[in-house]
Amino acid sequence: MQPLRVITQTEVTPMDCLASTAYLMEAMQKGRTQGAPILIITRPETDALILGRFQRPSSALKLDACEAEGVPRLRRLTGGSTAMLGAGRLHLALVLKNRNSPLECEPRQFLQRYGAGVIRALSQLGLKARYHGKDLVSAEDRPIGVMSFELYPDGPALLEVILGVTSPWHPEPALVAYPPRAKDESSAARPSSLAQELAEDGLSGLDSCLVEAYAELLEATPEQREFTPLETARITSLHHRVEVVEDSHDKRPAYLKAWDSRLVEEAIGFVEASVRLTQGRFIRDVRIYGDFMADTAGMEDLQEKLKMVPVKRRPVALVIDDVLGAPEHVIMGIRRLGSILEAILDASRRASEEGVTSKKKG
Repeated sequence: MQPLRVITQTEVTPMDCLASTAYLMEAMQKGRTQGAPILIITRPETDALILGRFQRPSSALKLDACEAEGVPRLRRLTGGSTAMLGAGRLHLALVLKNRNSPLECEPRQFLQRYGAGVIRALSQLGLKARYHGKDLVSAEDRPIGVMSFELYPDGPALLEVILGVTSPWHPEPALVAYPPRAKDESSAARPSSLAQELAEDGLSGLDSCLVEAYAELLEATPEQREFTPLETARITSLHHRVEVVEDSHDKRPAYLKAWDSRLVEEAIGFVEASVRLTQGRFIRDVRIYGDFMADTAGMEDLQEKLKMVPVKRRPVALVIDDVLGAPEHVIMGIRRLGSILEAILDASRRASEEGVTSKKKG
């Protein structure tokens, strides 16, 4: 049987926790790990708000309230919605050589196949657990955490999970900037933690159940290891990878300014776009934000191929369908690709209208 490298961390900051995951993905990509799967389970000691890969900070969070509360903002490698990480919460990362090692699966099946280890572990603790099919993990029909993925092209794959153990995994409502959702589901409106669903003595076996469940799922033998001093130094050097760069208002001239769309409600949150135009009718560049889950390469490819596309429904839709409909890419958490199209066209319309207004004023 192949080995399952297991790393457990306590008394580390959320920044070190997320940077450790970034390091392991880098090490796997560069062939430093001999291709064996790596399971890292971390119990951070301080709190931080963890944004999904594609979320826009100023849209997802009330930044002034976060500053007043002194809560740091960080960004994980995977998509999905905002979660709290820190004392009373658990972070799990499963780093694989690729999505088909060792379980064969299509990109869209990745969460269900590899997330099954978390579901098995919670079931071993006596909980009725299941994966919601979006970014939520539930126990006793109440969400107790979030789960997402990153898939590198022909390279490493990552499953990332944040669970509320004795503290809630979800951010305080006072820190959330998103408006109430018209289509919010009852299951998503009643988040919970494991402590609310399980007796305290049952919680003590959570980490061992996770290791056992993944060893069984991957048909691997768990082997404990620790980060070396050299690896720890490299992890520290990767802090910038998980820091959040606050977006600010564009101070460039109107004809070079990026214009934002309205928020478009979707299955697990919102989608929005920021667009700059050239000649008032071609996309100069575009950024797509939201709570969705996707492979980063696919989103970067989409944003690149939209450059110089005329701002018309059909040409933009064809590019979106061509890129995100390709078998090597995956996007989850949205019901229809039309939401991305809608956001891009809305931002483009605003850019075009404001550009005309600016010329008239000039």
